[in-house]
Amino acid sequence: MYNDLPDSAFEFMKWGWSQIEPHYKDLATTKLTNTTLEEWLRKWSHLKNLLEETHWRLYVATTINTLDKKAEDDYKAFFDHIY
Repeated sequence: MYNDLPDSAFEFMKWGWSQIEPHYKDLATTKLTNTTLEEWLRKWSHLKNLLEETHWRLYVATTINTLDKKAEDDYKAFFDHIY
């Protein structure tokens, strides 16, 4: 499942919670051992980085043009439903 995550926030920004949630569930249900910890941390870091970059890209879009209703709606939807 982890390999299904996009490499960039540009693609990730199009995802909804239904596409992201399985990745959280996978991380939450992985049994952590000496052999699984490193891969788990890689997965978590990648997901966290995508979330943070998406958040900041959407936020910056609202500050570039404060009258951009779509940018504001996209940011609010991401913040309310995903972040």
